[in-house]
Amino acid sequence: MTEPSSRIKNLSLPLRYPKTLRIDHVDTYKNKNGDVKVPDPYSHLEQDTEDRSLWLDEQGALTQKVLENFDAKEKIKSELTKNWDFSRVSVYCHAGQNRLGMDSLFAPYPRFAKDKRWYWNYNSGLQAQYILHRSKTSELPKFDVDGEEGPESQGEVFFDPNLLVEDGTAYLATSAFSKDGKYFAYGISLSGSDFFTIYVRPSSKPFDKRPEGGFLNDPDRLCDIIRFVKFSSIVWTHDSKGFFYQRFPERAEHGSAAEDKAGTETTSDENAAVYYHVLGTDQSQDILVYKDAANPSWLFGVGTSEPDGRFIELYISKDTSHKNKLYLANLGTEGDIASKVGNLKWHKIVDNWDAENSVLVSALLERTSRSPLT
Repeated sequence: MTEPSSRIKNLSLPLRYPKTLRIDHVDTYKNKNGDVKVPDPYSHLEQDTEDRSLWLDEQGALTQKVLENFDAKEKIKSELTKNWDFSRVSVYCHAGQNRLGMDSLFAPYPRFAKDKRWYWNYNSGLQAQYILHRSKTSELPKFDVDGEEGPESQGEVFFDPNLLVEDGTAYLATSAFSKDGKYFAYGISLSGSDFFTIYVRPSSKPFDKRPEGGFLNDPDRLCDIIRFVKFSSIVWTHDSKGFFYQRFPERAEHGSAAEDKAGTETTSDENAAVYYHVLGTDQSQDILVYKDAANPSWLFGVGTSEPDGRFIELYISKDTSHKNKLYLANLGTEGDIASKVGNLKWHKIVDNWDAENSVLVSALLERTSRSPLT
């Protein structure tokens, strides 16, 4: 902004922006024709340095000064608040088994969970996060009414993310019920990070009040704490004794679970791997299911076949395109799952990047099982 504005008072114009250092830096990428060189004079801003911190402070101070002298600020805030202040329902759907674990927590229909309750999300208007509600019985709530007889009054609060931290910046990144409906595994992300930590609680214990001392002191959750998770769904095995998830290597700068500084770094995360967690055990005992050290940038998603979870589906992606490889392994239906997941024999059903591939129906797997998929 270099020209005077009638909306900004008491500012010396033109504005003087903080100086930004430019350096001689060139990134080299490869394509089918060879090397491609791309100048990046601001690459140093990707590093956490004292100079960058000072630059950010100066940028923030200038921005705040402009906003403080912007006389239409309160009017805009008032209009936005008025437009956002209405009740709304977005029906809950646990994160599914897609290739990147990025399914939404919302769906266009109420979800009937394994505990024989209906689940949906509700926001009264200005709440930072939607509140997960559930029906008190197996009867489907009436979503075509509002007010005192609306969906909120027909159920109970099951999980209120607004109670996690006082500023409302923590949210449910993903969640999933165990196959028997007894447990609810959920990922909590702090301050908008893509990283989240998985916790588990009995589905009989709603999170409807803020625990004294913070959510880590929640007396109703189980001891399980699964950290360094990113771009992952939670996929329970059919015995409800554990679940698959994708995680990245531990970093010292992530801090403790209470701090959860993951996501503040600017370097890329690599070497994702799929693990299996047995309920009630420490994360250090989790079983490595799959990794690919030769391709550190690849991401993985897991699925299980219905109705018995006999087959494990592995979805492999290398970038944001809707193309993936698809591997299958026969987990079987007998014996201890934890003793088998670390030594699975993977069959490369699709081993190229030509299309988006997924398992549609278990009938395909039943047919495949009569071939050498063992």
